[in-house]
Amino acid sequence: MTNEAIINKVLYPPEQLPDSAVPTIAASSEASPTMLDLRQFPPLLVRLSEVAVDQDDEVEMRFKVDTTTFSPLAGSMFDLLANNFSLLAKNRIYYNLFNSSADTPKTAFKSFFSLWVIKPTVAHKLRLGIPLTPEEQKLNRDLGISDTVEKGLLPLPLAQQIAREYQVIQEETHGFLLPTVPTAGVYVETLHPLPNQFLILTKISADP
Repeated sequence: MTNEAIINKVLYPPEQLPDSAVPTIAASSEASPTMLDLRQFPPLLVRLSEVAVDQDDEVEMRFKVDTTTFSPLAGSMFDLLANNFSLLAKNRIYYNLFNSSADTPKTAFKSFFSLWVIKPTVAHKLRLGIPLTPEEQKLNRDLGISDTVEKGLLPLPLAQQIAREYQVIQEETHGFLLPTVPTAGVYVETLHPLPNQFLILTKISADP
């Protein structure tokens, strides 16, 4: 389960953290413990995305993004495929599941999601109304960043920001067929970058 301590250990934002939960949800109850409830991560930003869930008309997906709340039905989502969520939070991000059935628990109910940890740029702060430091105010005046933000050119979409900052040279896909043992971990692979380069792990997939 991702918590504030994990968020604060991110070294090279923007960084994506995959997470999942397979709770048993009692009737007329939320999943316990709560699957995601982050409150102490400023000055970083956190974006919840790629949320997948079991389809079920009796289960609500409960979100809180700063002060905004909404609760779509899990039955309206693609079944265990990433749905169109991109929820950017400055102070709090919450996600949990609620079983509205009066008498039927939901056993091993699956949900998968990703968290992007982002170090806000001056453009992010201007867009989101976050106060600038004196140095950032000077940078904004000197470069006219607020005008560029008003035109919709900044902040950059995340994919463009990553491509520009990391200057990706090549991408590789590695596959493995590994024996697993219940309650035990399994070693997958260790990769080492070339001199003056570094590696970025962008995606992970596995059999459920």
